[in-house]
Amino acid sequence: MSNTKVPSDQLFDAQLPASLAEELPPYTPFELMDSDVLAQTQAHASHSTAEIPVLLPTDMQTYASAGTVVAHQLLAPTGTVSFTLESMAAASVTVRSADTDSYNGLLSINAKFYSQDSSIGDLDASMINATSNTDEKAGNTLICIAMAPAHIDRQVGVECEIVVPLVANLEELILRLPTQTRLEIVNIASPMVRRLDVAMIAGTVRLANTSASKIRIAVADGTIDAHKVTVTNATEFIAISGQVTVSQCALGKMCRFNAPRANVSVCNLSADTVSMQCTQSTLLVRKATAKTVLVNSNCGSVTLDNINAESLNVRTETAPIRGSWSVSRSLDVVAQSAIIHGQVDIGGMDTRVFAKTNDWPLQLSVNKEYEGSFGIRTVNGVINFGFDNAVVYEQTPNWLHGVVGTGACRLQAENTNSPIVILPR
Repeated sequence: MSNTKVPSDQLFDAQLPASLAEELPPYTPFELMDSDVLAQTQAHASHSTAEIPVLLPTDMQTYASAGTVVAHQLLAPTGTVSFTLESMAAASVTVRSADTDSYNGLLSINAKFYSQDSSIGDLDASMINATSNTDEKAGNTLICIAMAPAHIDRQVGVECEIVVPLVANLEELILRLPTQTRLEIVNIASPMVRRLDVAMIAGTVRLANTSASKIRIAVADGTIDAHKVTVTNATEFIAISGQVTVSQCALGKMCRFNAPRANVSVCNLSADTVSMQCTQSTLLVRKATAKTVLVNSNCGSVTLDNINAESLNVRTETAPIRGSWSVSRSLDVVAQSAIIHGQVDIGGMDTRVFAKTNDWPLQLSVNKEYEGSFGIRTVNGVINFGFDNAVVYEQTPNWLHGVVGTGACRLQAENTNSPIVILPR
């Protein structure tokens, strides 16, 4: 391998097929203020009192063992660690917490290489380039493991384990992984790793029982599965195609889903702001709590069930919108040409509800306690407003305007060439 240093993001982008490289959003880390730094520091102070030996990071050791090749390194568990795998036919990577105070409180990286090509025979250490460079002043370590140039076409896989000690205080763990990778991150609790950044060409990422200040997971083609993940600041899930599944997660101040052609399934999610961008995929959310929810979709389907938010904003082109929504400030549901069918619980004293579509039915079931004004407009359609206590101020074939009770809420609906039905629930 050349000694020329290449930024890890360029290493990742260079391996992408041209079609995916154009679509993968650029890496733009969140710049939110770490308001929880003090809390993390206090938590770390009581986390564990085990002392970390004052040792410089060891060099990466690579050697042949029983017909295979092993690479091993110990690091002081502080600063930033960037780990890159290249040119491997397959990879399995596990990031986990130490079961005990093994390795004297140091961060351990173990990689075992195996042949997927019977013509290779026993592996030799010269087939693997494993380099490690540490900037001791900045506390940053860059580790890169790849096939040696002369053996780049060999089918070699790797099983890698990164063991994080309980006393670790890593600022950031950066993983750049190739195609056909299985990554599992389990039982990593803040402040062991404050920021986690993963980019993978194709494969599977699984996070479980993990907490951090910031998490970013990007997979060009594959699966992201997050279960019982807690984030205090910002979270981002990117999948060009494949599947994103999130369950029982509290994802901090901002949570972003960017899934152009990847199906997204979410259950029991909480965050201050949730943003979901799905271009040609299915979005299913069951039970989410947030201050603000933003959804943008083109031609997939959007189902948002049991959403509790101050503000909910949904925009689609031809993707149907269905679900049940409880809002206290505002609800905006707009489709260019798709069905809208939802149950709405209006919980505020001055809540604004706006729904609009064309060529497809628009039906809302609103809690019967609703009080406020309503304005319904249609062209070549039928209006059915089912509140018996409504006082109608103006009614024409295209317009219905009036009030229900004495409240200050506002309800507006628009449709063309299709009926509008608004009934009490």
